[in-house]
Amino acid sequence: MSAILKERVRYLPLLSKLRKPEECVEFFKNGQYIGWSGFAGVGAPKKVPEALSKHVEDNKLQGKLAFNLFVGASAGPEESKWAENGMILRRSPHQVGRGIANSINTGGTHFFDKHLSMFAQDLTYGYYTRFKKDNDLLDYSIIEVTAITENGGLILGPGVGAVPEIVSVSDKLILEVNTKNPSFEGLHDIDMPINPHSDQLILIAEVAAIVECDRSDAIPPNTPSDAMSQAIGNHLIEFFEQEVKAGRMPSNLHPLQSGIGNIANAVIDGLSSSSFKDLKVWTEVLQDSFLDFFEKGTLDYATASAIRLTENGFKRFFDNWDLFSKKLCLRSQVVSNSPEIIRRLGVIAMNTPVEVDIYAHANSTNVNGSKMLHGIGGSGDFLRNAKLSIMHTPSARKTKTDPTGISCIVPFASHIDQTEHDLDILVTEQGLADLRGLSPRERSVEIIKNCAHPDYKDQLLDYVRRAELQAAKTKSLHEPHILADALITALRFEVPAGSSKKCIRDFISEGQLVVVNIESSGQVGDGQQLNFNIVDSVGNEYRRKKDFAGSTRVAFTAHASAAFDVCFQNLLLRSNNRAKNQFREIELDIEAGSAARDWNAIQAAEKLKPVELELRRIEELTDEIVDELNYLKVREERLRNTNESTNSRVKNFSFLIIISLISLGIWQVQYLRAYFRSKHII
Repeated sequence: MSAILKERVRYLPLLSKLRKPEECVEFFKNGQYIGWSGFAGVGAPKKVPEALSKHVEDNKLQGKLAFNLFVGASAGPEESKWAENGMILRRSPHQVGRGIANSINTGGTHFFDKHLSMFAQDLTYGYYTRFKKDNDLLDYSIIEVTAITENGGLILGPGVGAVPEIVSVSDKLILEVNTKNPSFEGLHDIDMPINPHSDQLILIAEVAAIVECDRSDAIPPNTPSDAMSQAIGNHLIEFFEQEVKAGRMPSNLHPLQSGIGNIANAVIDGLSSSSFKDLKVWTEVLQDSFLDFFEKGTLDYATASAIRLTENGFKRFFDNWDLFSKKLCLRSQVVSNSPEIIRRLGVIAMNTPVEVDIYAHANSTNVNGSKMLHGIGGSGDFLRNAKLSIMHTPSARKTKTDPTGISCIVPFASHIDQTEHDLDILVTEQGLADLRGLSPRERSVEIIKNCAHPDYKDQLLDYVRRAELQAAKTKSLHEPHILADALITALRFEVPAGSSKKCIRDFISEGQLVVVNIESSGQVGDGQQLNFNIVDSVGNEYRRKKDFAGSTRVAFTAHASAAFDVCFQNLLLRSNNRAKNQFREIELDIEAGSAARDWNAIQAAEKLKPVELELRRIEELTDEIVDELNYLKVREERLRNTNESTNSRVKNFSFLIIISLISLGIWQVQYLRAYFRSKHII
């Protein structure tokens, strides 16, 4: 027992329950309901979860010793280690880490998302433990503390989260006393709301063990601000200045809430260097950038549920404890994320989504509508209740093969966490869209014009025009959509190894420009050989390629008005002929006519004004429509001639049949008359 542990644990009877981490393993049984402390990667237990992981690995118990785990928000790397060892059956409400995300998305862990303001109180209602047979308590909760007072009070560390509620519904506690960090005594304001319509009793859980922890939280360095995030920050600061000038905000703004990430850091960096003074913060998490905010004297006071600092950040914090501790208070997440408090304070909420659609519906959690990222966290709590709800995002996110990347402004969000009713301001590095008081159709123009990446603006505007045209026919112009187009930007399919040829067909007109974009999974030399070719129905071949992987772009001008096929065949190489279930995933996008033209390049080359470019595009589109109508006219004439020719032939054939039948009838009559006469019948 270290001297610092004796100093920190001032309630002496607990010292008799001191154990080594591995001695706590015996408490845990498969299927138990477990609570952890922790919020945004700090304040989570380390030693006991690590000992349990080692026990599972040493005894090959992966999938055989697993738990239902509840944490206020994301924990530390120990959580992902549990997930990699198949130790998490169920998890809520917010997580960060490749291991836990992979377990969720491969079906190993059942994850249910919840607003952080609601999770902790719902836990006390027994909603999440209702499947237990014996009681509705958490079996064990592992809580990190930095000290224990003389009367047994727990002094938490840099993260509060849902610890008060978790402790209140726990049967037994294991306390990890972190002696690496200083005691955070005096920095917290812990309160628990009383549940409605109940005489709430606070359960005094039994402390099963205390464990000394000599390790700090491992927070990776923050991603530095880049030109994109700085541009977003500049747009927001300019907007705030305009709001102050218009009298809609005081000179020190309203309390600020900011999410996590380089964009959030850039906004805070910009504010700390701006002319705004005496600012206040009411948020969930404070990052390193807030220390500069404090030291420059711009930030007057901050409330959060956690301080998520890097190693250097914590060193600065501890070295300047007297400065920072007087300007900071840590509260539980039911208070920091309380909708009533957020609305009463008039908070300015700023968060980053995965994508936002043209009508301001936002997706914060599920990539492509299905793949869980982290969880909704507190973004819904703040955006729905803030005085000013802001979302900031890059206009497009780069990929390994595309320097522009995937647009973050989309026709229809693949998953909706925040609706159009929650969002006031959208900002990207391209600009800021003020959506207050705008109808959906007005919002779509504002978002595309100010926030969309230039490479995607034409496509988005074209979608809006087509959607409005179609909606006008059905009298549904409030929020026009063509769902079949909105959710499908490219065709995706699999080509199994060793299968027959698979072809995709489209139709083109003679002289029309066609661009075919193909992206394939896998790589050359992986035991499969993917071949493709592009050929039209009259025999013209436009491209053929063998052993293809990655991405390619094929552009050609059609030699004839005909159907053309893009065909794929995936061969299983002899050296790997026993492999099963191998396939290549294909993403195919075909554009023809004006949609295939690079209008940005045309504008730059010919130095066209936006109006001139739009007129040029409309002119070309009109020419295509005229050509299509002429083609249909010629085709109709050809079909009409065919119909008339067929009709004439049928008529002549009918006359021939009638004459033949009459002739046959006359012949039969003459024949029968001669026959009957020869027999003397007549």
